[in-house]
Amino acid sequence: MSSLTNYPGTQDRFTSDILQRKWILDKFQAIYKSLGYNLVETPNLEPIEILAKENGVGDQPVFTFIDKHRTEVAMKPDQTVSLRRVIEQHDIRLPFMRHQVGFAFRQDKPERGRCREFTQCDADVIGAPLGVADAETILWLQKGFIEIGLPETILSVNARGILTGLYKSLNNEYFDELTFVRAIDKCPVDGDTSVVDRYLKTGQGAKEEGDEKKTFSPEVTAASGAVVNLLKQLLPFKEMPVWDSLAKFAAAFPDLETEIAEVKLVLDYCEALGVSMENIRFDPCLARGMDYYTGPVFEARHPLWTFGSLAGGGRYDRMVKIRDEAQPAVGASFGLERIEQTLRDLDRMPDLAGAGLADVLIATRPDWMPGPLKLATELRKTIGRVLVFPDPTASFKMQTKFASENGIKYIVFYGPDEAEAGEATIRTLTDGDITDVQAARQSKNQKVTVAELSDTLLALLAE
Repeated sequence: MSSLTNYPGTQDRFTSDILQRKWILDKFQAIYKSLGYNLVETPNLEPIEILAKENGVGDQPVFTFIDKHRTEVAMKPDQTVSLRRVIEQHDIRLPFMRHQVGFAFRQDKPERGRCREFTQCDADVIGAPLGVADAETILWLQKGFIEIGLPETILSVNARGILTGLYKSLNNEYFDELTFVRAIDKCPVDGDTSVVDRYLKTGQGAKEEGDEKKTFSPEVTAASGAVVNLLKQLLPFKEMPVWDSLAKFAAAFPDLETEIAEVKLVLDYCEALGVSMENIRFDPCLARGMDYYTGPVFEARHPLWTFGSLAGGGRYDRMVKIRDEAQPAVGASFGLERIEQTLRDLDRMPDLAGAGLADVLIATRPDWMPGPLKLATELRKTIGRVLVFPDPTASFKMQTKFASENGIKYIVFYGPDEAEAGEATIRTLTDGDITDVQAARQSKNQKVTVAELSDTLLALLAE
């Protein structure tokens, strides 16, 4: 019989994980609050129709099922598709700025930092034309990474119009624009263009992606080669300082003046907002996988963590409609799982002082009850977190070990003798590694009066 395990691509989280995530989200949400964004929550389940409008799902594999009423239901692949429904359904007055934290679901292949059930910290502005809202999106993305201790994060910027112009310059009749954009999006960070070549040839006679034995027609080979050659021309631009890159790209592709001007406008506003341009890059290869983007797109990667992007988004001016009239919109989201993994891999996740289960543990024994319970009730009026050990039959050694393993530094003993004397004993576990059970045996005891107990503990906790 096989042992129970979680569904692939999902995670169980415990106290320290949850507190660390809360620390990250508090940083992000303070930034959103400073910008005047609304809070919104939406269901995880959505009618399948919201994914069908304006190519809302892109090429992302979505979880769908048919309920008992024969209604096809989707588990939302991101927060944006639900926001579109909210705007239309509730006739929200525009402009509308909102941020949201919630689960999203995609049938991706699980890998480091990529889950099938994942959390997005998302913010969007609906009803704002190109310019200010795009620049503020870059602003809050950069501020967020600085606040959580990842200031080296690189934010890349491009515009879908530039990709459209590049596609048209190829005069390519074998691959439509959507295929071209998705192929560009497949290019790894290391610039391995063979991935793009294989993707383009899939569906053009190949049995499966990466089939090296399949022979392709000269026309398909030439068309794929033209895309790859263009991509090789584009790759060096993303390594340059942003303004140098834009200037050289404009010289190399003069027919894209209008499209390049979109990016310049956004970056001009970024400078006015105080965005540090040192870690901003212009990347003409940046596509983003979702099909609904219409303008500037953004993506964040950390140079020391090579397992994928940490945030992304862009402008989508055709997806949200009110009374059949398209509304301008822009937004982005942080990928919490990948950010957490990056912080852990780089040893930058904070060791939170409050990560223990409680501030104080009240020891118990069968013949002591109910004294410890009454003491706990009083202490909870002044002490933040007081845990009563739930098994009075456990030895004090086991209770001390429990406290040590769960980050609880102070244990209070209050038996009949202490109660009669009006005293309690405080055991302070070693000042070293609180999870070191051997060191915990060297803990120190001190007796105080019950009247002094609360103040003494508060003083100890404040040290």
